[in-house]
Amino acid sequence: ALKPGLPQARFNLVTGLLKQARYSDALGHLEALASENPNDIQVQQYLKFTRSKLRETAKPQP
Repeated sequence: ALKPGLPQARFNLVTGLLKQARYSDALGHLEALASENPNDIQVQQYLKFTRSKLRETAKPQP
């Protein structure tokens, strides 16, 4: 588990997870970062992106 006082380490983990398309793994870390730093625009953008990717993958494929 990551220490809550290390937001940069958590953010680095998130970017690595996103590069691997591990959106569900990244989501919890992004939500934690967003609650700790609600005014961080970059975190908010990554959170929005991750949620949209999770919605895409949840849609049934034809």
